[in-house]
Amino acid sequence: MRKNSILLLLVTSLSLYSCSNKKNKEDIYLDESVLRTHIRQSLGEDSTDLYFLILKSDTLEITSNFEWSFFPFGIKEFSINKIQDINHFIFHISSATSQRGMITHRMTFNESYLDVAELSDSVVNGGFEKLAEHNYSKPDKFYLSSALIKDSQIKLASNVKIGINKSDFFRKTIKHYDKTMDSIRVFINNDVLGTEYVQVFIFDGDILSNVLIFYPVE
Repeated sequence: MRKNSILLLLVTSLSLYSCSNKKNKEDIYLDESVLRTHIRQSLGEDSTDLYFLILKSDTLEITSNFEWSFFPFGIKEFSINKIQDINHFIFHISSATSQRGMITHRMTFNESYLDVAELSDSVVNGGFEKLAEHNYSKPDKFYLSSALIKDSQIKLASNVKIGINKSDFFRKTIKHYDKTMDSIRVFINNDVLGTEYVQVFIFDGDILSNVLIFYPVE
């Protein structure tokens, strides 16, 4: 299962970073409740973007309602062509068809990849007929099932990319950064509905080096 391999990669990556990045004695102490207050102040009193925050060692995990939580590449109607277009058609694509007729596409560029599922027209249209009875919208034809991003040429939402420094990253994503956050080496974001993506951002020192995106484990 792709989900299991992604989780294995995450565990391996976190172990490597934990071993290679010892906490400096001069690091400024990061307090969970203070950080939560500061972020909410930066977002504004009426903001509902931050729902949950927990800090454990060098890992900050949040549950949020940010737009990028649901659209990690900044594309609201996700498709292979749109991903290719915003990235200047850098991806190589290989495809396979399952016994159930679903097509899976792997989009690769250097060390990065996106796994994309494509529903057949009959599934999309047939599903829409059932959903329409309950006033739901037509299902998407393409779904991002998982991704590993390690190359700076690939564009993410909020103008985030591999190689961005920590202060710029947090200002672009959660609208707050201060020096106490320098000790954060892993940042995990869950969408508030729990039905879309888990996004894991891993830093090598001050620099974003890896991004993992996958569906929550059932």
